[in-house]
Amino acid sequence: MHVVAPKGLSGGLCMFWKVAHHVVLVKYANFLIEVGVHDIMHNSTWQFYMVFASTDDGV
Repeated sequence: MHVVAPKGLSGGLCMFWKVAHHVVLVKYANFLIEVGVHDIMHNSTWQFYMVFASTDDGV
């Protein structure tokens, strides 16, 4: 699990994953979590990006 704490009134970000995947945190910021994922069962690796993009120009 990785958590990005809330900023102001925003709710923050949280990411969970299953044990069958080896997950490495690459980068995080106020509105982004980037991880590298290795699927042990299929022996494949990929990047995963979680982005929160508000429609409110004030954020």
